[in-house]
Amino acid sequence: MAFSQTSIKSVYSIAIPDFPSVLIKDESGNPTGTHKDWLGSAIVAHYLELSAVRRTRPRLSMLSAGSAALAVQMQLLRNELPPLKTLVGMHISPDAIGLLQMAGCEIFSVDLDEKEFSSEEILRLTHNRDGYDVTALTDLSPMRECYDALVYEILSHAPDYCFIPFGSGHLYRATLSKLKMMGCSGCHLMGVTTSNPASKAAEKLYAAFRPFTTCIEREVEAYKDRKLCGAESNVYEIEETALDEAIAIADALEIRCEASSIAGLALLLQMRQKIPLDAKILVVNTGKAIWNEDLRGTSKIPQLRPCSRQFV
Repeated sequence: MAFSQTSIKSVYSIAIPDFPSVLIKDESGNPTGTHKDWLGSAIVAHYLELSAVRRTRPRLSMLSAGSAALAVQMQLLRNELPPLKTLVGMHISPDAIGLLQMAGCEIFSVDLDEKEFSSEEILRLTHNRDGYDVTALTDLSPMRECYDALVYEILSHAPDYCFIPFGSGHLYRATLSKLKMMGCSGCHLMGVTTSNPASKAAEKLYAAFRPFTTCIEREVEAYKDRKLCGAESNVYEIEETALDEAIAIADALEIRCEASSIAGLALLLQMRQKIPLDAKILVVNTGKAIWNEDLRGTSKIPQLRPCSRQFV
């Protein structure tokens, strides 16, 4: 069938096989091309507040597949701060490395299949023992709050099914925590991941060690028991055939994405026989990282406002 798209700001409707209207929440229009710009703005804003209190500005380190580090680095440049010390996996793509280098990140590499790395190890591997690691859920990285505005935009459409790529899991968890507040307790929140290291989506969605996933799965079960989310809410694995179909649709509609960011559409296609045809469906496209060299001037770098008054 022919695919079609109707634009409404960063949310638009597409028609795909079996579903004549699927909402796409498209984050590819953000400054560095992904939803991680919300995170970058929040981390650096919080870092500046903390530094003012402690009267010191230690260097920042982060373990990243690329997009989050790029977003943080943009905000460091905006505030004329030293570059991010970025720890990447051995299998990160040359394109991702190139973007980080263009942005001015200091890059260090490690075999992520070897073990799970603590904050202390990340700081040691990035030669930053006296610095801050902003990879994990620490007092310097308010992961949930930074996505408040994005979550409000997603849930304001009151979807019956919401498909979200699950890499770090922070956007999924932030959305889960706001379902009741937004009157969306019946929403089936569908996280999308892969355990296949050879998957096209592996660079962002695969991890050899994933303790955070287990924590969120337990949290989802607790939400379901209390009827705070739809019964089908969970983190699901995608099949490559469905991913290929989703990529082909995104290409046909000229949606800027990568395999991992459009994985939500892949899961919808994979589960099409199980989802009511009249359900209101929203798929989050988390975007594809870009670097615009014209933004290097600090006055030109935009800042997303991570806090939404909707949740105050």
